[in-house]
Amino acid sequence: MVSLWQAKHVKIAISDKLSTPVNPASKLYQQVTGAANTVNFESVATEANFTEPEISTDVVQLLGSAGTPAVQNSILVRNPPEDAEFTATLLLNPRDGTTIDLEKFKLTATAVTDVEITKRYNYASDAPTTGVAVAVRFQDDSATGAKPFVTFLMNDCIIETLGGVTVDAEGNATQEIRIKSAANNTFKEWGLDA
Repeated sequence: MVSLWQAKHVKIAISDKLSTPVNPASKLYQQVTGAANTVNFESVATEANFTEPEISTDVVQLLGSAGTPAVQNSILVRNPPEDAEFTATLLLNPRDGTTIDLEKFKLTATAVTDVEITKRYNYASDAPTTGVAVAVRFQDDSATGAKPFVTFLMNDCIIETLGGVTVDAEGNATQEIRIKSAANNTFKEWGLDA
């Protein structure tokens, strides 16, 4: 049987980084949603992209030759894995009034005295020291019986950008987010939920 994942099957959560991301007694997505400062933001995302760490190779030419006709000796050398990357486009003005504060994972809030201001961030501020974890999960909750799932986890990652705001003629303000993690802090798991 083939699982066809659709947009309605996606869950995206961000939280403070996990101290034990590979706890064998708990699913990765549940570890993120159970962590401090968890925010689920699939309801304001119009698209999301997760790129697994790529491992490239280089050819090293060697002296001598082998075979007939003679071909120069060479070997493939595996390079270290690249970073994992998560990007998404987020609505800034969802119709249901949902507001999501992702800045708290990238910037440190500055003090304000005006009671009408909820939060203020300065883009030159230091990132919070807690670190960030992001989980993307695909699961069809409407399936009967065991529900297959796939989860990607990026732990101790960095939000590189909460890109500028784009407004289109239809009135939708959007913002781009890009998050990266080292390959050794990137995990993939799949299984069946009972």
